[in-house]
Amino acid sequence: APVDILEIMRMPLFTTNAYERDLVFKRPGVKVVIPAYALYSNIDFEYESSANYRSLYSDIHHIHNVHVPLHKAISIEIAADNLPERLRDKALVANVTSNGRITSAGGAYQNNVVSTHSMTFGNFAIAVDTIPPRITPINLSKGANMRGAPSIRFKISDNFSGISTYNGWIDDQWVLFEYDAKNDLITYRFDPDRLKKNTKHHLVLKVTDAKNNLSEYTADFTW
Repeated sequence: APVDILEIMRMPLFTTNAYERDLVFKRPGVKVVIPAYALYSNIDFEYESSANYRSLYSDIHHIHNVHVPLHKAISIEIAADNLPERLRDKALVANVTSNGRITSAGGAYQNNVVSTHSMTFGNFAIAVDTIPPRITPINLSKGANMRGAPSIRFKISDNFSGISTYNGWIDDQWVLFEYDAKNDLITYRFDPDRLKKNTKHHLVLKVTDAKNNLSEYTADFTW
């Protein structure tokens, strides 16, 4: 079983390689497990909490020092006592940077905690994502004449938890969109073997994020 990291730090033998063992830290509202060899050396573990702000649903847990590197991911569990039941499936662990920026650290709700794994120490709290992804057509408009165009392109983006799925259908038949994650672009390349030319077609595009928020775009076009 993991050993309490603070108890080890109080032992005279803390000069031995404590980082070679699984270590656990518990305080009201938070649990952190540091697996063996996640640390490169022994540390004087630091922790404090502060009141939440903005739209966070827990205290902010300041877990050690973001500048201390990790070789393996640590696990973080935060009590979800202040999380409304209706938002449980939208919950994740957020990383709160020193300048107040909030980014997703992933994770999900289960058994009254929201848990995740992190490759960094830092400041963590519970947040929710209820905003669907954004779909922006690059070269398509409703009713467009796409004759001569090699492809249909969209920019897709998500403000928090990240893109999870993207699926397109033309005339009720699934079509392959290629995803360029670096540039937030998806592209369907027209296939004359599957798509009839000089004909009106109907496109449906559905995009979800990691919390199953859904956006849908539809358009008729001629190709």
